[in-house]
Amino acid sequence: MEKQLDLLEDEEIVDIPDVLPLIPIREMVIFPDAIVPLLVGREKSVRAVQTAQNEHGLVLLTTQKQAEKEIVETRDLYRVGTVARILQVMSLPNGYHKIVVEALTRARIVRFHSSKKYFKVQIEIVPEIFKPTAGLKKKIAQLLHFFEEYLNTNPDLP
Repeated sequence: MEKQLDLLEDEEIVDIPDVLPLIPIREMVIFPDAIVPLLVGREKSVRAVQTAQNEHGLVLLTTQKQAEKEIVETRDLYRVGTVARILQVMSLPNGYHKIVVEALTRARIVRFHSSKKYFKVQIEIVPEIFKPTAGLKKKIAQLLHFFEEYLNTNPDLP
């Protein structure tokens, strides 16, 4: 059963399946609304990216407890992560993949599904405590507009 997520920016509805491929990440916690580049090299993670691309474009990102650990098992992963949409995948000559993801919402791992090829997990969405009102959304849009004007009037900014 898919969950629907209503995104703030453009009121886009995203259907999030109950079962997603998982990518363990090291030394980083990714929060909703972030757009992050990641370097993916472990075979299980590469397969998870490929599976997501062929299905719905979504993965669960969760941090591994010990960053130096190369072969990760289920007990090595935190149980709360972030559902992310894969925006871009670039294959590198060394076999690694550089991916860009957009973090959508937090999710909790309910259970691991058996798969030798990649981590596959059943998830439940962690409800957001804060829900922006229509007035707040309008103020955010205004703030972004003013910031864009500021950037356009100051071309020397990096």
